[in-house]
Amino acid sequence: WALSLLTPDPAWAEFQCQNSEFTNTSIIDIPEKFLACNNTEEDENEDLQLTPDVKFRHVHFLKDGGVRSTWFVNMKTDVADFRLVVLGNGSHTQDGWKESIWEKIEPYNTRSDTFYTLPKHQEGARLCIMGMSSEGNTNPLLP
Repeated sequence: WALSLLTPDPAWAEFQCQNSEFTNTSIIDIPEKFLACNNTEEDENEDLQLTPDVKFRHVHFLKDGGVRSTWFVNMKTDVADFRLVVLGNGSHTQDGWKESIWEKIEPYNTRSDTFYTLPKHQEGARLCIMGMSSEGNTNPLLP
């Protein structure tokens, strides 16, 4: 939540970690994924879930078989491009995805696209979007 603010409240800079790899590091300088403590509570409380770099605004299934999606950048982290991936049922693991059915890279200034190459026969397929850093690294795929 703090990373989604362009200017976090300066009071948060006073909170510093002790007894960890982030000793004497301000809480607003720690990557959000390292602030997670209780997975069960995070799963049940939307306010505690990790904030994705990018979120879908709309996903529409078109009569001609296409899928129209629009998205927005949700964080102030380094997002230079977008990686859109279609994952088959069961292909996402905690460490990433095993295999994708389809992938496409979109430039940063693109915020929507219509896809006609999505497999119709793949039940349970998921369209996912991830931010890519300016160095070309894909940010983690969040559930």
